[in-house]
Amino acid sequence: MKAILEFNLPDDEDMFRLANNGASAHFALAEIKEYLRQKIKYSELTEEQYNIYEDLRDAVCKIIEDNELSI
Repeated sequence: MKAILEFNLPDDEDMFRLANNGASAHFALAEIKEYLRQKIKYSELTEEQYNIYEDLRDAVCKIIEDNELSI
């Protein structure tokens, strides 16, 4: 099975850039999610800091889920 994407450059340059950088964006989101998980699990945080990190992690996870990504 093959998937071939074709772009008419320079007209489709924005779409080409999005398709070309998709893997990088995926890995960046995974790193953000992991960073937040480690801060929550291993850092000595005040209750307020803990709640902020947890809220951020939940928001990132919701955005990932809403966009039907699997990270």
